[in-house]
Amino acid sequence: MVKGWLWVDIYELQNEGNLFWSIISSSFGGEPNAFIKKETIKVLKNGGALVYIYSKNFNKFSKENFMNQWGIDYQFMNEQIQFICLEEEIMKDNTIDEKKTLEVYDNKIKELKDNGFEDIIIYTTRYNYYKQKLGFEGLIDLHEELRKRAQEGNVIIAIRYIINDFYEKDLLKLISLHHAFILEGPEKVEVYTYMELFSTGFINISRKGIIEDEHERELRKIEKLKTIGEFAEGLAHDFNNLLTTIVGYSQIALLKDIEDEIKDYFNVIYKTALDGKAIMNRIQDFVKGTDRSNREFHKLNDLVLGSLDMARHRIKMDNRTSGEIKIKESLTSNSYIYCNEYEIRQVMLNIILNALDSMVEGGILTINTYDLEEEAVIEIVDTGMGMEEKVKEKLFEPYFTTKGSKGTGLGLNIAKKILKDHFANIEVDSKSGKGSKFTIYFPTIEEIPNEIIMVEDKKYNALIIENEYIKAYKLIELFSLLNIGTDVEFLNDKILDDLSHKHYDLIIGCYNHKDIESIIFFIKLKNNFPEIPFILVVDSEEKVEPNLYNVVDEVIQKECTIEELSYVIKKLLNSIDNKKGTSYNTN
Repeated sequence: MVKGWLWVDIYELQNEGNLFWSIISSSFGGEPNAFIKKETIKVLKNGGALVYIYSKNFNKFSKENFMNQWGIDYQFMNEQIQFICLEEEIMKDNTIDEKKTLEVYDNKIKELKDNGFEDIIIYTTRYNYYKQKLGFEGLIDLHEELRKRAQEGNVIIAIRYIINDFYEKDLLKLISLHHAFILEGPEKVEVYTYMELFSTGFINISRKGIIEDEHERELRKIEKLKTIGEFAEGLAHDFNNLLTTIVGYSQIALLKDIEDEIKDYFNVIYKTALDGKAIMNRIQDFVKGTDRSNREFHKLNDLVLGSLDMARHRIKMDNRTSGEIKIKESLTSNSYIYCNEYEIRQVMLNIILNALDSMVEGGILTINTYDLEEEAVIEIVDTGMGMEEKVKEKLFEPYFTTKGSKGTGLGLNIAKKILKDHFANIEVDSKSGKGSKFTIYFPTIEEIPNEIIMVEDKKYNALIIENEYIKAYKLIELFSLLNIGTDVEFLNDKILDDLSHKHYDLIIGCYNHKDIESIIFFIKLKNNFPEIPFILVVDSEEKVEPNLYNVVDEVIQKECTIEELSYVIKKLLNSIDNKKGTSYNTN
C-alpha cells in the first residue's frame, strides 16, 4: 500500500520498527519536505527531541533560518533541539572518522535519554562531500551501524540523500539499508516501507508493456491530427492570400470617386472578404494555439465608463465591505486609443476590483482621465490599506497574491502583459495604510477614428523596398491616398546611395522570413540611417527575426487596413517632426 504523507503517522512507523529513514531529494535546499516538517513538530509538541546535523561549509547555517525553514516555534529552542556541526564535532584531520561519528551519535542519544526524552529524531543530509571525506565503503559501514543504533535505541534516524551527487548503483546500495523511504515530489510526498516500495515497483514494471502500447496508440493519433492541422493551416494560408488581395483592392476602390451603386457593390465585396479572412484567421489561430487580438479605435472615456458600470454592479452585489464606497470621476481626456476593447476593459476592471477589495471598511475610489502631450492617462486611486514596498516590488509577478486562497496572483501579471502589448506603461504609487494609485499611460490618436487619418500640412516621401513590383502596387495606392509620395526600389546597395542623395521621411521594407539577405540588409540600412523611421511589412503568419524588432520602428501586416496604416504613419511622422535626429522605435 502506498502511503501519502497526509495519512502516515510517525508513531505508526516507529511502532512497526521502521526507524532508519531515507529521504530522496533532488535539491540541496535546507527546507524539509512537508511530511518531515509536520511529524517533527508533532514529536516536539509531545515532548520529544530533534538533533540536527549540519555542515558549515555547505550551509549558511543560522538558528533563525532553521526555525523559519522548519516552521518551528521558538518555545522549543531549549534542550528539545540540539545542533551538531559536522566540521567541529565529527570530522578529524579533515576527514570523517566512522568511529568518531558513532561516538557522537551514541553520546547524544544517551544524553537525551538521560534527560527524559523518549522520542528522538536525528536528521542529517548526504551529498558528495561525505563520499570525499569518508569514502563510499566507509559510508556503507557507517549506515549499517546507524541502522543498528536506531533499532537498539528506538530512535528515528532520517538521512536525506541528494540524488544528483550519487551514482545510481551506489544510491541503491545505500537506501537498501533503510526501513522507510520518503520520496519528495513537486506536488506531494510519498512514504513507503521496504516491502511497499518493492511491490509498487513490481506492479509498475508489470504494467510497463500496457502503458507503452497505450502511448504508441496516442502517438499515432497525435501524428494524424498533426497532419490534418498542417493541411488545414496550408489551406487557410492560401485562402488568406487570395482574400488579402480582394480586401486591399476593394478598399482602394471604395476610396475612389465612383458611382454610389458600384461603391455599394465594392462595399459588399470588402466586408465579405473581411469576414472570410476572420474565418481563416480563426482556423490558423486554432491550429497554432494562439488568439489573434482584434483592435479598433476607442474613446478612452468610453472604456473607463464601461468598466465603472461593471464595478458598480459588483459594489451592489458584494457584502464583503462593511462601510460605504463612493466613486468620484473626473474624465477630461478627449483621446482615442487603438486597442482591443475587451482586453483594456479587463485591465481596468482588474485594478478597480483590487481597489474595492482593499477598502474593506469603505472609502473613496477616484478615477481620473486626462491628456498629457501624446499620451492619454488613467489614474485609479483608492483610500484602502495600501501596500508595503516589498509587496509593491512583487505586484506584477505571476502567482503573487495577498488574497490567500481567494486570489490567483495572475490578474495584474496578465494586465501588465496586455498593456505592454498595447505599448502602454503602468506605474504604482502606494504606502501601507495610505491607499494606492495606479497610473496607465496610453499612446493616443486625436482624430475621429471613423475617418481616414490623412497626412496634411506637408508633403512626405516614402521609399518602398520590394523585389516584386506587383506586390508593392497596393502599398503605392494606399500611400497616395494618405498624401504620401512613394518610390519603389529592389533590394540592392543602390538604395544606400539613393538615401544619401534624396530625402525620404519613411522607409518601408517588405519582409520575407526565408530571405536571409533581406534581414541582413535591413539591419545595415537602419544602422546607416537611424534618423529615418523604418516600417517592416510582414505576412500575418510569418515569424519576424527577433533582431529586427530591435532595429525597425514599427511592424505592420500586409493585410492591414488603411486606418491601421495611417495610424502607424501618423505616429511616426509626429515623432520625426518633434524629435529630429533620433530613433523612433516604438516596439
